[in-house]
Amino acid sequence: MEKIKVLLVDDHTLFRAGVKMLLQIETDIVIIGETGEARTAAELAVHLHPDVLILDISMPDYDGLAVARDLAERAPHVKILVVSQHENREYVLRATKLGVSGYLVKSAAADELVTAIRTVASGGKYLDASVAKILMDAWQGAEEAKVQLSERECQVLILTAEGKTMREIGELLHISPKTVDFHRTRISEKLGIRGRVELTRYAINHGLIKS
Repeated sequence: MEKIKVLLVDDHTLFRAGVKMLLQIETDIVIIGETGEARTAAELAVHLHPDVLILDISMPDYDGLAVARDLAERAPHVKILVVSQHENREYVLRATKLGVSGYLVKSAAADELVTAIRTVASGGKYLDASVAKILMDAWQGAEEAKVQLSERECQVLILTAEGKTMREIGELLHISPKTVDFHRTRISEKLGIRGRVELTRYAINHGLIKS
């Protein structure tokens, strides 16, 4: 049986040692490399051809999620399993939008990591229960926003939150600036919020745009 090849990327030496001890007893998993520097992770992945890359997010030298973005282009066959102490909305949404195959918090049980590795290696998705709830809440929020606003209003809201002016929005949607202003007014009335800052915050919180 061919073993699942794992590349471990985390700046905490003790964590890497613990993961290696855990996986040593698994007959179908082998660690083929490790690094505490996120900047070298993509190069290692391209060179070593792992099946699964275990990736921390908060790395002192480089954004861990930037590694995921790099690998999506350079080595799309590598399955990325985020294992992080962070379980807040911002990190979870960023990671999933980058197409990672799994997200596990470090407080999870040891056997859950093994299950996650096997799941993503076989082409599946694995989400920690708390992470799954965050995504569900974000999805429900986005759906509620779409139901409350018309399709055109959603378009105007998203473009406003992205920093576009009324003139730019009008050009993109082929409507007049006056009509854009009308839609903005309707959006503010429906959502009970006013101003670009509040509208942007709403769009981010409901998963309509990236933070």
